[in-house]
Amino acid sequence: MKAEKIKKRIKGGYVALISVIIICAVLLMVVITTAYIGMTQGIDSLIYSNSISAENLASACAEDALMNLKNNQNYAGNQTLDLSTGQCQILAITSLNNVKTVETSSSVNSATKKIKITVSQINPTMTVSSWQEVADF
Repeated sequence: MKAEKIKKRIKGGYVALISVIIICAVLLMVVITTAYIGMTQGIDSLIYSNSISAENLASACAEDALMNLKNNQNYAGNQTLDLSTGQCQILAITSLNNVKTVETSSSVNSATKKIKITVSQINPTMTVSSWQEVADF
């Protein structure tokens, strides 16, 4: 009789041990998945933040170039601006048939933004024909 009770206890112990192992494995998978999701969301957030900063810097350069062009129609560009949040470049301003093209670029870490602006008229009022973010010039 004692031998049967011991066998039942041992069998019950194995079931409990296997149950604990399975529960621990499931909990470990949940923890790893949660950590992975949190890490990738953090990376995505940083990339997005860098992209927004680069876009703002490129836009600031574009606005500066347009102001300089309004004040001096012979403004040539080829300038780097040091702003509090980083640097941006105003590339050489080109002109074809009195249409000026302004190109600016900015990089923040791995995020690069480039803006191309076409100005069809400068005086008496400035007319911007297009303002677009481009992949490359």
